[in-house]
Amino acid sequence: MPKRPIVREPDPVLHKSATPIPVEDIGAPDIQALIADMKATLAAAEDGVGLAAPQVGQSVRLFLVSAEAEAIDRRGAESSDERDAKRDWHHYVFINPRFTKRSRQKRELAEGCLSVPGMVGVVPRSEKVFIEWWDEYGQRHARGYSKFFARVLQHEMDHLDGMLILDRARDLVRPSAHDAHG
Repeated sequence: MPKRPIVREPDPVLHKSATPIPVEDIGAPDIQALIADMKATLAAAEDGVGLAAPQVGQSVRLFLVSAEAEAIDRRGAESSDERDAKRDWHHYVFINPRFTKRSRQKRELAEGCLSVPGMVGVVPRSEKVFIEWWDEYGQRHARGYSKFFARVLQHEMDHLDGMLILDRARDLVRPSAHDAHG
């Protein structure tokens, strides 16, 4: 399966609000090819658990979340540096997602981004979210998520709204450079 290069900051596509995909177009060959390519791209990414269409240069309201995010929730987000062995994770597809609720309670954790490689910053995110979306088969869903999976959803939704961790994070650092100095 072909994979697409990940677009990096400062590419303008990362800073604009993505366009909704007409529901009747979800099954179209170009949308299905984009989803397949994004799955291959995310599977090949060494450190990613989510990928939004703008990150592969397509300004449409579509993102993926790897089932690896569920595994991280099972063992705790704080230990997410100890990744499971790379495997063929299932990818959840979110088309035209929208949050209908977000908890007031927030948690600050370090985040990185495939489009801003080498940078990590502390980002406050809601602990729980309720989201509505369409999947790659044109089925509508509505569901609540919590913990790390909710954090990934919010991170990917930021991409659809033209925002990066650079816009939200505090204490941005390059971990390798920071670690080298103590």
